[in-house]
Amino acid sequence: MCVCLSVCVCVCVCVFTSSQLLEILASHLSQWASHPALPELSHLACLQLRRFAKLTRVDRFRKAAKGLLDALDR
Repeated sequence: MCVCLSVCVCVCVCVFTSSQLLEILASHLSQWASHPALPELSHLACLQLRRFAKLTRVDRFRKAAKGLLDALDR
């Protein structure tokens, strides 16, 4: 009996700005735009976007988050 254990530890630290994250999220969700499960797939993202738009003090990020939320609601 041969037991083969392989452990792969990969640590990736990525630093993104808020505008980059919103762009990445928008492009990811746009890939699912025609899928019938989009509301379920985007639900958690919408909750976090609403929270982010409520808590952020930067108007540019708030407007971008609300714009993405409006696009997802359509």
